[in-house]
Amino acid sequence: MTQPKKVKHKKRQSKTSRDKNKYYYHDDLKGCEAFLRSEFSKPDKPLYRWTKTPTTLNDIVPQYYLNFDKEDELELEATIEERVERNTVSMYTSEEASRIAYSDILNRLDKKDKRELNDSSSGHKGQFIDRCGSYVSKFNLAEEDALVGKENKKGHVNVILKHGFDFDKCLDKDFGTKKILEDEV
Repeated sequence: MTQPKKVKHKKRQSKTSRDKNKYYYHDDLKGCEAFLRSEFSKPDKPLYRWTKTPTTLNDIVPQYYLNFDKEDELELEATIEERVERNTVSMYTSEEASRIAYSDILNRLDKKDKRELNDSSSGHKGQFIDRCGSYVSKFNLAEEDALVGKENKKGHVNVILKHGFDFDKCLDKDFGTKKILEDEV
């Protein structure tokens, strides 16, 4: 049986030390400004994200930082594209697209757990649900909050959060937090 990796969290900077003209993870994005201008644009519609309930700021930490362990970091210089990618948050352009992608991932991980004889509640599938949550939340992002990458065919976009990002303002409380798959999780 293969054990999935443990999830580790990185501490965030205090709000008082943030510069509103920078990105949340601006140290890693220095020198990427031209790439960001060419590949990302201001948000133009609501976006959806897999979350836990209640939805908190921790639900929108980029995947790279969820698994961040300074000891495991390689000394190799990352490309601009790699640096930008690891600082993005995955979101979807519709609630339906987020549900379909989530379901597809659960199906793949369930098959992997069965091949490896893992209990799906504690194997890859269980770890995914623990890490990403089993709910979907809607975010109404503005230009001062984030930059959005190009949408793929499945409705997925990468989002770079700015220091001006106001979690409470952007989280659509009227939408609420909805269970993604009633019969699954």
